[in-house]
Amino acid sequence: LAAAYEQAQRQASDSIMDDIGKMQSVAQLKRDSRALKESKQEASRLQRRIDALEKESKKAQSLSAALQRERDEAREKSQRLAVKLKGLENRQQLLEEELRKAQEARGAGEGRGGADVWKAKVMRMRGELARLEKEN
Repeated sequence: LAAAYEQAQRQASDSIMDDIGKMQSVAQLKRDSRALKESKQEASRLQRRIDALEKESKKAQSLSAALQRERDEAREKSQRLAVKLKGLENRQQLLEEELRKAQEARGAGEGRGGADVWKAKVMRMRGELARLEKEN
């Protein structure tokens, strides 16, 4: 009878231990399931963030390319204006030289007809100089 009692007690103890093991396994499975769910949510959040950053990166690249095109266009325009300015400066020097010569000719006294021609020429040159300065 004692042996049967000990055997029943061992079987009950083994059964309890098996039940405790199963409950621990179930609890571990629940923790693992919860951790997996949280990991999936974090992965989803990270993927959305990656997608947003990629979109921002593409937008920044587009803006950078547009800015570079604007810089190139501005550089080209600046070069064209520099060439035009040089031409206008050369034209202004020629007009100033003509004006100086006309003033010298007036000083030499070319007569009344020469003075009228000189005045018209000076007025024309002054108008052209004013136009050139306005363009510059």
